[in-house]
Order: sequence, then C-alpha cells, then structure tokens
Amino acid sequence: MTQENDFSSSRRHLILIVLTGLLLGLPGLGSSLLWDQDEGFYASVSREMHERSDWIVPTFNQELFAHKPPVMYWGMMLGIRAFGLSEWSVRIVSVLMGIGTSLITYLIGRKLFPGRDGATASFYGALVLLSSIYFSVVSRSATADAHLTFFIAVSIWCWLSARGRRIVNTPNRKSPIVMWIGCYSAMGLAVLTKGPIGFLFPMTIIGWVTWRQVAQDDAGLKEADSWRRRWLGFLHPQYFFRALWEMKAVPGLVLILIVSAPWYWAVEVQSGGKFFAEFFGVHHWQRFSQSMDNHSGPWFYYIAACVVGFYPWSTFAIPVGVHLFKSGSYESRSFRFLYTWIAVYFIVFSMANTKLPNYVLPAYPAIALLIGSFVASWSRKEVFSSRWIAVGWIVLSLVGFVFLIPRFLLGGLELPEKIAVEQLRVLLDALVWLAVPLMVTGLFGWFCYQRNLMKMARQLFGTAAVIWILVFWLRVVPVVDRYQGSQRLVKVVHQVSDNERPQVVSYRCFRPSLVYYLGGRVEFAGESRQLRRTCRQSDETYVIMTKNDYEDSLFDARCAVETIDSRAQFPWQADLRLLKVTRKTSVADRLTKSSPIETR
Repeated sequence: MTQENDFSSSRRHLILIVLTGLLLGLPGLGSSLLWDQDEGFYASVSREMHERSDWIVPTFNQELFAHKPPVMYWGMMLGIRAFGLSEWSVRIVSVLMGIGTSLITYLIGRKLFPGRDGATASFYGALVLLSSIYFSVVSRSATADAHLTFFIAVSIWCWLSARGRRIVNTPNRKSPIVMWIGCYSAMGLAVLTKGPIGFLFPMTIIGWVTWRQVAQDDAGLKEADSWRRRWLGFLHPQYFFRALWEMKAVPGLVLILIVSAPWYWAVEVQSGGKFFAEFFGVHHWQRFSQSMDNHSGPWFYYIAACVVGFYPWSTFAIPVGVHLFKSGSYESRSFRFLYTWIAVYFIVFSMANTKLPNYVLPAYPAIALLIGSFVASWSRKEVFSSRWIAVGWIVLSLVGFVFLIPRFLLGGLELPEKIAVEQLRVLLDALVWLAVPLMVTGLFGWFCYQRNLMKMARQLFGTAAVIWILVFWLRVVPVVDRYQGSQRLVKVVHQVSDNERPQVVSYRCFRPSLVYYLGGRVEFAGESRQLRRTCRQSDETYVIMTKNDYEDSLFDARCAVETIDSRAQFPWQADLRLLKVTRKTSVADRLTKSSPIETR
C-alpha cells in the first residue's frame, strides 16, 4: 500500500468511525431519565458544583462526596453551561470520549498492524468497540469510565508513537519528546479521572513491555542455554533500571504530579483534610481488600463480563480464541503487547475482592483489536472456511431465538406475586426487536459462509451490530425508562408545591437521582423515627416510599397524609407513592403565629 493510498484509507476509516460513533451515541441520548445509582450520584454532584461555581470540592446532597476526582464533573459542568441542565448535557461529554477512544483504538491498531490487512483490522477493532453493548452503555452514561478509558488509550498511543520502532517495529512519525509529554500528561488526566489507577496500570503495561524488550536485546541473555537461565537473567535488576530509564519514568512521574497534584492539594485543604481519608481509605484500599456493596465474583468474573460486554461480537469468542492460538499470534510483538495490556487489568482486578465489569473497561480497546484482527483475517479463505466460523453464525441465531423464548413461555409460568407480570410482558415484547436482527444476521452469515462471500460477511456483521445497538437504545431502553418512577415523582413535587425548595423525604428508597431532579437536599430516611422527626420540622413534607412500606403508624397523629401520585416500579408490584404530609396546626399554634394585640 503506497503512502498516498494509506493516507486516503486512514482518512476514510476515521470519518466512518466518527459517523458511526455519532449514530450510536446521539439518538435518544437525553430521552431517558438518569439511571441510578451511578448516574444519579455523579450528575447530582455536577449540578451542585455548577450551582456553586465550585470547580474543586465535589458534594452530593450538600455533603462532601469523595468517590471520584473531578474530570468527569468538569465535563458535565461544561455540558450544563453550554446546553443547560438536562440529561443530554450531562451525558454528551461521555459520548465524545467514547468516540475519541474508538479513534485512538484505530490509531493504535495502525501502529501495531501494518499494511492493508492492518488497516482493516484497525477499522474493525474500532467498530467492534463502538458497537459492543457494554462500551455503548458506558459511553452514553454520565460516569467516569469513558473518560478513564480514553486517557489511558491516549497514553498508550503516545508511548507507541515515541517507542514504536523499538517495541513493535513501527516507524516514528512524531517527535518523541511531544509524544512522551502526551503520554504522561494523559496519565495525569487519568489520575484526575479515577485516582492512582490512572497511571499505575498504563505504567505497568509500558514498563513490562520495555523491561522485556531491554532484556531480549541483551546478547548474553539470548545465548542462555535454558529457559530457567533466561528468566533468572531477565529478573536481574540491571534490566529493571534500564527499563525505567528508557521509559523516562522519573520525569514522567513528575509530569503526572504537575498535572494532577494541584487539584488533590486544593480539595484536601478545602475539605478540611477529609477527602483523602475517604477517597484512598474507602474507595481504593477497602474496595481492593474486601467486597463492598455485595460486588464480588469468582475468578472468571471478568471473562464472563467481557463475553456479555462485547455482545454481539462475542458470539465469535471461541473462533477468535482458536484463530489466535493456531496462527501463533504470541510470536508477534504486536499481539504480545495486546495480551500484556489485557492481562494486567484482568489479573490485578481478579485478585481484588470488589468486582465490577467497568474495572477492566480500559482493556476493551486491546480486546477489540484482537477481534478486529480476526475479522480482517476473513479475507483469507482458509480462515473463513473454518468450521469455527460456522459455529459463530449458528450461535448468533440461537441467541436470537433464546431472546424469544421467555415471551412465549410467560403465560404458562408461575411467577412470584411481587413480580409485575404486565410490565414484564411489555419488556419481553421489546426484546423481540433484539431477537429478530440476530436471527436474520445469523442466517445470512451462514449463507455467506456456504458461498465463501468473505467480504460480504464482514460488512454484514458490522452493519448488523450497529443496527442491533441502535434497536437496543431506541426500542428497549425507553420501555425500561418508562418505569423509573421516583424521578418522575420528584417532578410532580415541583408541580404541586408552592415552595421553591420543598422538603422531600425518601423513605427506604435510596435513589441518588432524586437530588439531581429536586435541585436541593433530600432526606434519605431508613427508620420510621427519622421519618417522623423530619416531617415535624416543616409544615409541608413530601414523602416517597413504596406501597408495601406505607403504614398509618409511620406518621405523627398531628400530621395529615395525602397520596398525591403513584408510579410503577419495574419489575415489582410494589408501586412507588408520593405522599404529602401536612402538619396540623392547633389553636395554640395559630394564636402564636397571629399578630399580638396592641395595648395602650
């Protein structure tokens, strides 16, 4: 491929990636309410910071919120300033970060995989990332994960640009100094996005690859007569310190501190020394050492999470694994680099006691490029004619069929009484929209397999994956959003209350997004005495609770209770209720409030 053709191909691919990202990211972005708990937390924090014009101290419900550093909040605040307060404005920056990550994934692929096949692999790697269900969810959410993945991907691309010739035999077309600055500056922004993991993980990946390459370049180590001698030689401290020198670790750490330390110092000072204790003690050490919020899992948790997260592309998970094994990909430096990238995240977070699928999201670009390289190999007949390819198309159709089964079995199933059958039926009807594209694509893919229509099969599956994600957002998500009752009840409060800042209590119903939609403090009461005490403090209180939690004895006898509205709570029968609790005034109270009689 000539340089001119290579540039034209890259430009065309980049334009297609951006258009696909916009197509998957913008439709219906602001049509659904915020999803609890994460979106509710972070959007509420951003709103409070925006209203105070405070770019330093994050607060939730008017109290210090030390869960995350500020980059995510800054993005939402900019969205609010530019477009006003809405669901769309707090999510738009995540969409842009998702598109940016897919572009960087393509550029990383071009560094790793040369030639026309490399361009195809890189393009499909970016497409896989955009049209995988979990990455699509994250990049349309008001959370920090899309930001973190973007900055880590940028740091790795900059490093490859600075060290590509040595590590993966690719030419350096940029100034290494600029790329080194970009690498560690991106890590600094990642630290401002989610803390120390923003630099520890990418530095571990870069450090391991550099250490290994430095050791392999040693002639004496190459001539070692056994693998044991080679490994012992590899662990020699001289290679470790040479790797630190070559990756410019010391000036890199200084640059990371220059980017990130000022905010950490400022927030610690302005919070009175409280931020570090919660941020590092609770949300880092405790999450690693013990399971928090019942988020635990077995050793294969992240394997299963990625199989689900990369759907529909993961229907070819087994063919991808077989192809990479048979092709001897581990002999390639490029593939070894991707394996290292994935292994660092999977091994470390598998050892942690708290497990969540978003923890390994920064490894998604590497996994997407592996899948993209497999899809690109379909141009070779010996790969496309493999029986494992046929298995992938069959699995795709079978999964589509599985989506249909619950809808047809629902009438004959005996469900627990607390399940709202009608609501469940509406959702299962929506899932039919997901089932049909999968079944049709599987059948057409089988046809292409039988006729050796390799290029058509590749284009078919890429197009089908994009359509499937669009159907998910435009047909399935609105059905579930319809039953987000608590947020809608807060909007009712604003309609019926004359107070600019009405008092709202959420009883045994913790929904962080209530704070965002109320625009003020919400009392979250877990006990009946806390509820009664709060209701006594105001003449008018609005209480949100489930139907099952309601009892007359919850309220003081001097309070009048009126049901204002109720909303379904998918998938349970227990509807959410909005109650107006008015404190009755006695004759003595009225006399106290009346004006005193003037005396001569």
